[in-house]
Amino acid sequence: MPNGAILPFVRRPREPQQEYSAGALVIPLHRVAQAPPPRPACLPTCVAWLQEDAGLLVARPVALRALRQLETALFAQPGQRVGLHRIWHESLATACTARLLATPLGLDAGLAVGAALLHRLGDLWPVAQLAQAWQLAPAVTQVLQGWRSCLDEREPGPVELNTTRAVYLAHLCAVEQLYREYCTPGILEVAARQLGVPPAVLAAVRAESAGIDLLLEKLG
Repeated sequence: MPNGAILPFVRRPREPQQEYSAGALVIPLHRVAQAPPPRPACLPTCVAWLQEDAGLLVARPVALRALRQLETALFAQPGQRVGLHRIWHESLATACTARLLATPLGLDAGLAVGAALLHRLGDLWPVAQLAQAWQLAPAVTQVLQGWRSCLDEREPGPVELNTTRAVYLAHLCAVEQLYREYCTPGILEVAARQLGVPPAVLAAVRAESAGIDLLLEKLG
């Protein structure tokens, strides 16, 4: 399991086009009425484990136990079990994909994985409340607030790659993997091209999908 800082807690009006919108590919949830829960103690440990190969984690009981604890803490709201379970799988797949993207794109892997793991929590609680209650680093908060709207489809030219946009791309990869039948053909390639991500990187990410599937199946 990688050492060092994982998530730098404390320290550090337009209508989207349907075919290229991340918002069109997410499962709607009812926002939870109560305040966010306490920050799970297992969160940094989960982010650390998810910086390893997803396929290898299936043989690491400690990692699996930490991930199951995180699911129970965040994705077990009454009345939303099915939807939240899907969102949990989507969040895990996005985090695993963010790991695969971070190194070849020159991004901080811990930040990318951690923010990707949390990227759907804004559908349950206001991001501002989460940021305050959990003392999230500004870089993490920025991703949670902006990943859906970080690419402007009306400006199809190349844009600067950053962690928020990498999480958006990782999300699209996860959606393609989990809900392929609902994906607009070519959406992933369009986003990758706009971000300047080489086709070889996208191909390498897709080649690792079997390991991610194994982890999701193992966790149930």
